[in-house]
Parts: sequence; structure tokens; C-alpha cells
Amino acid sequence: DADSKEDESLRREMTVRKVKMSDNVPVAFSQSVDTKASKLSSTDPLKSKAVPSLFDHLSSSDRPLHYVSKRKRAGRFKEVIPSNLKVAKPEITTFSAFEEYHQSPLSPLSGSMLPSKILFANADCGKPISSLKWHTSQDLLMSSCYDGRLCIWDIFGRTKIAQFTPHFIHDSSAILDAHWLDETSIISGGIDKRVLLTDVVEGKTKLALTPDTEVSTISVNNTDRAIFVSGGYDKLVHAWDKRVPKKAIRTFVGAGGKILDVEFLCGYSELLATSDIVRRNAANHSNVVWDFGSGAILSNQIYQEMFTCPNILVNERERCFMLQSNGDYIAIFSTARPYRMNKYKRFEGHKVEGYPIGLDMSANGSIIASGDSLGKALLYDYSNGRIVKTLTAAGVVGISGVHGSSADPCVAVACHSRLQNVLSVGKWSGSIIVYS
Repeated sequence: DADSKEDESLRREMTVRKVKMSDNVPVAFSQSVDTKASKLSSTDPLKSKAVPSLFDHLSSSDRPLHYVSKRKRAGRFKEVIPSNLKVAKPEITTFSAFEEYHQSPLSPLSGSMLPSKILFANADCGKPISSLKWHTSQDLLMSSCYDGRLCIWDIFGRTKIAQFTPHFIHDSSAILDAHWLDETSIISGGIDKRVLLTDVVEGKTKLALTPDTEVSTISVNNTDRAIFVSGGYDKLVHAWDKRVPKKAIRTFVGAGGKILDVEFLCGYSELLATSDIVRRNAANHSNVVWDFGSGAILSNQIYQEMFTCPNILVNERERCFMLQSNGDYIAIFSTARPYRMNKYKRFEGHKVEGYPIGLDMSANGSIIASGDSLGKALLYDYSNGRIVKTLTAAGVVGISGVHGSSADPCVAVACHSRLQNVLSVGKWSGSIIVYS
């Protein structure tokens, strides 16, 4: 009849087309032609011979893979797949650094990465520790103290390898902050109204700057290590360049009070400073952001609470910064204008109580470490804000005596620059403890 003749002519046409087609036939077109042929063979009862497939001339490895829908791949539906069919498995490229950064400290794999045991302890300094900073490329820890000493410690060797007193004038002058400026130099400031650059190899002061006020905090520009800023007791922040040693290259004026901390924000084109002003009509001016190039105020409406913030921590990976608040929590803010606060996550569980409690971030960014006025060091999971570890040092026997009572505030914390499981803390009594 007419229908069978049409079917027969269509089969001949497809057979001729298969012979003429080259090996680079588009997959979608080939599958559609193959599907039509299978439908015709199933509807014609007189023809029991199967129509040859367009992919019979290909090897098993070159044939199109069996398609599995997204829902079936997710396991919502069960499907029996013939054993002779090859199911595609997506190739996923993993990066160890990315996995390490996003690994939650609550998982069994990273539990051993948290510091828990005391590696080193020392109680030589009889006055509060003002700052702790790790060397960027070596396992050296720099400490500054209120008794005017700068010390460099070999932690794994458990020895003090150098000690300097650059701010010593007649009597001990307290060092309030210090930073590594480069591989062999330390920049420090204290109540003697000087900012000094000390060469740790020669043990000499290479540069002396006079901002005419007590220096309470220092920050270094990581993009250009020759530039640094200092904040003082007179609401002023001075920017310095060691290549231009005679005077400050720029001066920023705050709303009032003592500058508690100052940091460069991401990109190092903006400067953030916190002060101790707590007046009701000026509480919102205690945190100010300036444009570093022009000196113009970009924002002074960052933190609206009536609490001072003694320390700042910048997280360049997440483009945010954190403020240690005297409200006994760490608040998170975006580095993009208008510097909004994260209302859904903060780190709380420690006490500040007016002490200059420090905070720091681990090498991979997954842990936030904070001191505590009760003598503890707390480790927070950055992803969810939970406390994952609490470190205490009650009754620890140090190199020079017993120290670390529970009433001794932990005011300085510093995570190792490369090792995630090494943390150093400084106490108000002058003791230094390193956990590993």
C-alpha cells in the first residue's frame, strides 16, 4: 500500500545519508535521525530487521554517553542503567589552597590543625605586653612591652635571640606598638613621643621621627613597605615615608580623643582609625575613614553603638574588616562604601572590659583569634561565628617562673604568618605563651 511504500523510501534515504555522512556529524542531528529510524522500525510489523544506527561505525569509547538527568544524578529517582553503557562523570578540578581555606574547623580533618598544647612560655617581662608580631618568612616572634623592650624570640628553639631598648630615656619608656617594616627592620612608637626604625641585625636606630605626641598605634602599608602611619593621643594620624624622614607626608585629623588603632583598608587607598571618644553627641565619630591620597573624610558613620573599639582587623580575602568592641563582641563591616555592618554574624563570648584586647586571623583565614579580659584566648570559626577552641594558661610554669593566672587578661594575640596551628598570646602581667 501507499504507507508501506513511503516508509520503505524513507529507510532507503536514511541509509544513503548514513553512508555519505562524515565522522564529524553533529551529535544532536545524529541522535534525532537515529530516533526517527527506531520509531519507524517499531511501528512497522512487517519489518523485523532493526535499522542500523549512525554510530555503529564508531568504537565504544567514541560513542555518545548515556544521558542522566539532573534529578536522577542527585539521587531523587532510581534508574537501572545497562551495564554496557558508559555514564559520564564530571571531572572536578580541586585546589588544595581553596579547600584548606573553606575547610570548617568543626570537621574531623581540621580538628588537629587547632593549637592546643603549650609550645613555649616566658615571663621575663614584668609589665604588660603591648604587641606581638610574627616575622613574614621566618619562625621569629617580635614582642614589645611597656617596660621599653623589643624582644625577638626563636619559638622552636625556645630562646631569646635579640633584645633592644630603643625608647629608653633615663627611665624605661613604654612601647605601645611595634611592627616589622621589612625583613630586618622594626618600626615602633611609645610614650616618649618618637617613632623609631630599628635595624635588628646591627642593633641600631636608623630613623627617628617626632610626631610631638605619644604614639599609641602604628600600621604599615603592605603594598609599599616604606610608607607607614602612626596615631597618637592628640586625635592626629600622621603618614610617614622613610625615604622622606624630615616630616610627615600627610596628617589626618580625627574627631577627638586618643587614636586607639589605625589600619589600611583593602587596596591601601583608604585609612581607618578608631578613637576613644564616647560623648553622646559624637559617638558616631569615633571611627573615621579617610581617603589616603587626598585626606578627605569618606565616612564617620560606621559604628553607631556607644562603645569604643580598641583594635581593628582587616580581612582582605572577604573584603571586610572587624572591630573589637567594648560591648564584648567583634563586629564585621564591609570595606566597600558605605561600610555596612554585618547584622547576621559576629563573634561573641569573650570579655573586653576596657582592656586593649587584640584579635588576629589564621594564615588560611578560617580562624579568628581573640584575647579576653579573663585570661583566655578564644578561637572562632569564621564561617559561622562559633567558638571552636578556648585556650587557658592557669598555673603554667614558664622559663622564669609561674605565671598565667586566670585573672591575668590576655591582651595580645598573633597567629603565625604561615602555620595555622601556631598561636602566640601576650598577657597583662608580661608573660608570653605560644600554643601549637
